[in-house]
Amino acid sequence: MIKIIAVGKNNPVLKDYEIDFIKRIQRFSKFELVELKEDKSRTPAEIIEKEDIIICGRIKDGQKVYALDVLGASMDSFKFADELKKNDDIVFVIGGAYGFGDRIKKRADKLISFSPMTFNHQLARIMLLEQVYRGFSIIKGTNYHK
Repeated sequence: MIKIIAVGKNNPVLKDYEIDFIKRIQRFSKFELVELKEDKSRTPAEIIEKEDIIICGRIKDGQKVYALDVLGASMDSFKFADELKKNDDIVFVIGGAYGFGDRIKKRADKLISFSPMTFNHQLARIMLLEQVYRGFSIIKGTNYHK
């Protein structure tokens, strides 16, 4: 099972990419996308705290958690595929505009980064979906990954 917990809705322009990659991923694994509403009515610290609590409430015991964070570890697509291969129940977390608090960082089994650059959550979601699909393609030996 692959679950992505993401703060915020995706940009309508990117929605077709999202739908396409989700369909592709579902050929290999059960999949769930959880979208959490952004809260813009509080201070950044309060928003982070509230999002952390809500996100943690969506993670079950025993699930392997990867949080996308600019300070996380980089890995190539083959290493990413290895992570998918060795874990049956994975949750990927994409935070909101202010990132994660300590609660998520402590709960995460691993912080991962696509780049030292910061991407908005909408692009990060598409990039993550593409890498999950690419990872399964590597595992299954399909022609997608060359």
